Amino acid sequence: MGKARDLTRKAKLFFSSAEDKTDLPYILGEARPSDSLIEKVIWLEKFLGWIRLGAKTSFSTEFNVSTGQIHTVRIRFVLQVLERNPHWKKSVSTTIRSILKDQSGLQLFSQTGLSQEGGLFGEGIDRLLRKILPAPLHENELSELFSRVFTDENDALWITNIPNETLGQIVALIQYDAPKPKETFLNLQQDIADSLLVLGSKVSSTGLSHEIRSRLPFANITESPFFRLNQKLEKMANLDEPLLFIECQGEIENCRRGIQDVIRQLEESGVSISIVFKLESLSNSLNRIEVLLRLLSPNTVSKRTGDLITRFIAELVRTNLSNMTAVDLIQRNLHLLARKIVERTGTSGEHYITKDRREYKYMLWSAGGGGLMTVITTLIKIVLAKMNLALFFQGFFSWINYAGSFVAMQFLGLTLATKQPSMTAPVLAGKLKHIQDSNEVQGFVEEVTRITRSQFAAALGNIGMVIPGALLFEVIFYNISGHHVVNHEYASHTIDSFHPFKSLTIPQAALTGIILWLASISGGWLENWVVFRQIPEAIAQHRHLMKVIGKKRSRSFSKWFLANISGFGVNISLGFYLAFSPIVGHFFGVPLDVKHITLSTGALTFAVCGIGRGNLDPWSIGFACLGILIIGLLNFGVSFALALAVAMRARNVEPKWLRVLFKHVWAKFKKTPAKFFLPQQ
Repeated sequence: MGKARDLTRKAKLFFSSAEDKTDLPYILGEARPSDSLIEKVIWLEKFLGWIRLGAKTSFSTEFNVSTGQIHTVRIRFVLQVLERNPHWKKSVSTTIRSILKDQSGLQLFSQTGLSQEGGLFGEGIDRLLRKILPAPLHENELSELFSRVFTDENDALWITNIPNETLGQIVALIQYDAPKPKETFLNLQQDIADSLLVLGSKVSSTGLSHEIRSRLPFANITESPFFRLNQKLEKMANLDEPLLFIECQGEIENCRRGIQDVIRQLEESGVSISIVFKLESLSNSLNRIEVLLRLLSPNTVSKRTGDLITRFIAELVRTNLSNMTAVDLIQRNLHLLARKIVERTGTSGEHYITKDRREYKYMLWSAGGGGLMTVITTLIKIVLAKMNLALFFQGFFSWINYAGSFVAMQFLGLTLATKQPSMTAPVLAGKLKHIQDSNEVQGFVEEVTRITRSQFAAALGNIGMVIPGALLFEVIFYNISGHHVVNHEYASHTIDSFHPFKSLTIPQAALTGIILWLASISGGWLENWVVFRQIPEAIAQHRHLMKVIGKKRSRSFSKWFLANISGFGVNISLGFYLAFSPIVGHFFGVPLDVKHITLSTGALTFAVCGIGRGNLDPWSIGFACLGILIIGLLNFGVSFALALAVAMRARNVEPKWLRVLFKHVWAKFKKTPAKFFLPQQ
């Protein structure tokens, strides 16, 4: 008795020093079973609020058996206070029982934390609307009470760490002075059984949808594990045989294997966001079914039941909170699509990497041709600028100019250096699958060396030919017309626009790097879409096309289309982004001009010629050349960094490894720097 008083005195001293402005005896005295449901819910919020008082303070996520988390200590203290005050204990237990009796747990067990809409877009909109305008409350739904009283992720932590002994005391409190204690949770058990039927029907409906059924090797519907699971759940609800619990568990595993089979097919044939959403919804529903089966299973050991209940409630808290954010939904469902886009971009980027002297020479030649083609693109850009077209037509014809030039380069086998970083970064990330292996580290270093060497060759070829190409055209044009390509005023403005410290060259060059990366993502997405829709197969089997060019040529055209569709996507989208970014910026009053290294070099060359030899200011030209250098570094660096970051995230590679890997790269550069720029034998 003395020990109990001493414990009570210490507990009162402990809680009096805490950040507690609510009196516990007052809260316990407010428990009235005769109150309306909403009044009892408000009381329960206050009650749990007192237990949660330390939630905003830092605490360990692991339970300490010697002291316990502050929440566990508070629960034990409340139980001791109620034991010494039977009238409070009776009113509290009766109030909690009346809340549970008046509410249905069907929605809590079958819907809370699970996606309800049929697609990613609809689910995302629904979550966003719930954030802005919460759904109206339904007093008789236990899920509404759950969402009101558990509003913090820390709730999941302290609920998980409630000891089995304390949980047993909580259950005993709820059953205290009940007419039939064993029937206290009978309603909840029936709700769990009904939830299994609801979830089984949902799994069957989703698993038998055409998108999933067509990707599984089942001859008919009755062989599908999604169909059989639903049947067994219905039988279990009627027969309640222990053997059915085991059979249901077996069908759940079969369903999971089916989901993995569909994922493997998607990775081979292209990813669809809607199918990924359905697969995740299926997986979450199966997890929920498995937990509910364990809660109802007659073979569940009583000692494990406490852990199972606390973990289940904690998981409900986590999933309910995460299910309220659209960002969490998008991140989970776009992961597989991002990885597939990265892989397809990486496949397209393989041909940008030179491996020997012959490929290095070819890269120089193709990049030189790309530089000459850029001279024509720059000239058309200057002509369009002089025409003073309306904004839309200025953007539209600029798009035709850029995209036409880039697509022509693709047809002619020419190279534009700025497209390389965002295409080759996924290839580099592909070397990080087994980075703990020393051979893999060496492979990463070699790939960096080849990529750097290839990028240098492409940049050298572009710049090395765009300058003489522009000078040659300037000489021809001046000898024919007697005028420079650009006048003095236009030339002065162009030179000033490249000054790195007196213009927006630096942010605009970084923006162009982002655009180059976005173009590569667009190309990867387009190829994934084409493969998923089986468009190459449709082309190869097109009856009218086969009549015109023959069956063999149709197949050849189908292969050519598949091999080039990513390039078309990159080139056309890049042209669109470069053309319309300034237009959109002008519309909003923001200087969203773009600074592309090859185009800027051509423009600067024409501008220097337009100034004239006698009017050249060495300082202005020098700063403009410095601006061109910065443009190149930012074009290449930003696009490469973004592409590498996305590729690593898509492949679940931790960023910490990059620091270690680039130490090896730096060590090799110091030892043999020539290998990073010149071809090897």
